[in-house]
Amino acid sequence: MPDSPPSTKFHLIAALTLLALNIACFHPALNCYFLGDDLFHIQYLHRILNEAPLSLLDNFRTVWCQDLGYGAHYRPLTSFSFALDYLLFHSQAAGYHLTNLLWHYAVCLAVYFLAGALWRLSERSSEDRVAGLATAVLFTLTPTNCEPAAWMSARVDSICAFFYVTSLYFLLRDLESPSSFKRAGGLVLFALALLSKEAAASLPVVFSACVVAKEKSGFRRTIRSIFEKAGDVWLLFLAYLGLRALVIGELFGGYKGGIGALLSASFAPRVVSAIELLAYPVPLRQLIDSDIVHTLQQALYATVSVLTVLAGSLCATGRASIEAREARRLILALTVLSVSVLPILPVIYLSEAMQGGRLFYLPAIFAAFTATSGLACLRCAFPSGLGKYLYQGFLVCFCFLIALNGLACLESSFNFRKASQEIIGVQSSALETAERESSAKRLVVLSIPAREGLPRLFFNSKQFFALIKPPLTEIDYSSKFALLEPDLSTDMKAINRTCLEHLARDSGNRFFLWNEKNRCFERVPAPHAERARIPANLLVEPLDPASHFQWRLSPAQQLSPASFDILIIRVDTPPGSAPERSACQLFYQEAPRDTLTDGKSFKKSFLSSTSPLTFLPAQRPDWLLAPRCSAFYLNIFPESERAIVEAQLESAAESMPVLWVDETTMILDRNGIFEPARSGHGVITWDCTRLDGASSCRVDISIPHAVLQLPSLSFLTEEPGAQVMKTITVERPTGRLTLERQWFPLEAPYQIRVRALSETGAPLGFYSYPINYMPR
Repeated sequence: MPDSPPSTKFHLIAALTLLALNIACFHPALNCYFLGDDLFHIQYLHRILNEAPLSLLDNFRTVWCQDLGYGAHYRPLTSFSFALDYLLFHSQAAGYHLTNLLWHYAVCLAVYFLAGALWRLSERSSEDRVAGLATAVLFTLTPTNCEPAAWMSARVDSICAFFYVTSLYFLLRDLESPSSFKRAGGLVLFALALLSKEAAASLPVVFSACVVAKEKSGFRRTIRSIFEKAGDVWLLFLAYLGLRALVIGELFGGYKGGIGALLSASFAPRVVSAIELLAYPVPLRQLIDSDIVHTLQQALYATVSVLTVLAGSLCATGRASIEAREARRLILALTVLSVSVLPILPVIYLSEAMQGGRLFYLPAIFAAFTATSGLACLRCAFPSGLGKYLYQGFLVCFCFLIALNGLACLESSFNFRKASQEIIGVQSSALETAERESSAKRLVVLSIPAREGLPRLFFNSKQFFALIKPPLTEIDYSSKFALLEPDLSTDMKAINRTCLEHLARDSGNRFFLWNEKNRCFERVPAPHAERARIPANLLVEPLDPASHFQWRLSPAQQLSPASFDILIIRVDTPPGSAPERSACQLFYQEAPRDTLTDGKSFKKSFLSSTSPLTFLPAQRPDWLLAPRCSAFYLNIFPESERAIVEAQLESAAESMPVLWVDETTMILDRNGIFEPARSGHGVITWDCTRLDGASSCRVDISIPHAVLQLPSLSFLTEEPGAQVMKTITVERPTGRLTLERQWFPLEAPYQIRVRALSETGAPLGFYSYPINYMPR
């Protein structure tokens, strides 16, 4: 690399370069609307700033947004950033997204200066500014960084990253030339980073690693240096942990409820998932539409990986050597990268479940620095001959990769804009539907599925009620609409079947399904299929006898999938084969000539040779409404020696997968509150052993969402989690439970749900089979 030009001129060139890249990749975000959690924050700010502005300060003494249902997080600073936007832009989404872009650009600039400071730790060099710019460009064009730039709620990551990076930069400058101003600035900025998001907890370890890299001395001397130069950083971090535990009541906090259960997994799979996303930083929900570009991008990442392994092998065998300075820098880069990943491991599965790659915003900084350090090592290790061509090949691949990553960022920004158009379409169609069906008692929206490749429009029924009106008005649409929403704790779209059947009893209700093609709500008939009293066996036919991954499952005569509670498929594997993790996709075909589409399919993973595959037809609204079924089609990957030996649809005529305490008559009293017509006492029994991987169960006694949306019970929704009145854990997949009167404190219809859990405690679904209720 050539010597750097004068610093002021080069800093200006770097700032303009990063600004141009940000504008080119993320300008579509300015046309985005509020998505997902944005609606929650807008409603929260509207209520707080109009009714009790000083309550915003309560974020410093309680959980984020004073809502434990949002998770046990301590992030008071982020709410003030949103509040400032609210005062400036009110309900104009473009203003909020402009602020997001400015924060992201500020982080990119900070990365430029930080990378230069990290480069100088090993030895002062004239290359530090060029290396800093290369690192900042790589970070700017990392596809996982699109969400903090384009999604308002993801600003929490860019705010934390900005204070984190600037704090580390000030502390590193203090190592170069000690100054009380730099030290105080670094500590203050670190405190602000901690008050923005918990991911900043890695900074004391990262800074300690930098101190070790700077000292290059013996063990005792190094430990003393850490105490002397990083001791105050550690003390500030410990004080933060004490404050956090005092405020939120626990040390670690995190997501609760269904989302928290979704994230449960052993440590090893979390690490593997983190490495995979760092090696290929393109979240599954943000893939490029063009198959050619996507394939080329994958090929380039694979080529870089192969070249990296080749270069490492040559160095390990002594055919190439790395200078000590470059080696120390690369080791430091890998160390701080590993440390920065640790705080996000508890929520790693959110990166593919709902929210994309924003969790890797901080690690992406050190990943970019690692790539730059690696290139420097290659240049020194292979100065001539064949090795020189290897280095040049790396540079060519990186140039193409940067260009393709830029396209991926641009495509992701357009995806956010497409999702905004979807949500605006839902908003306008819901208003039109409410006006057109003004005589209906209730408008029941069965489901609004997330579009493939787009960010999730919203997360729960409260946000649905926010999006069907201008978010800042006081009109209560929850008394008109009932949303039976997708369940976020599973990888399938679950519909609360019992609530649906309850709402279908009243002929004054209207049922609607979102038509993605026409972008409007279409009225559908209320589901009324009677449960079948005998099982239905399906004829199993391999589509290709030579293969072992595609089958057609055909009933003897046409039937309605809504008449059955569960589809059980038994898979036979060769004797002696070890269990392996596989994936499957089940398609439903209404008529023989219907095209099979992803929109009418289940996708799930399973462990082969352990338990049968189970599918619950009630978890898809289109299956509940289907009058007939011609066939099911099942694909299992990867292909191996296996066979489908039996497939059967089953139902329990005397019980339901989700059980009302009172299944017969409901009495509506003069206050509009539902009251069970008979006592809630009784005994329930269940058996979940036939569900894939069921190890234990959790019993929830709750008030359904459809009932909570009644104005008379709306007070419950102000208290997060109040709809779940009792939770009982049973350490086996079968059980018997006697209901007690004190578990039913309110005069309302309750529902009892038994959720099967895996060995790690992860939920397998809201529905178990069968559940029986016996009055006492």
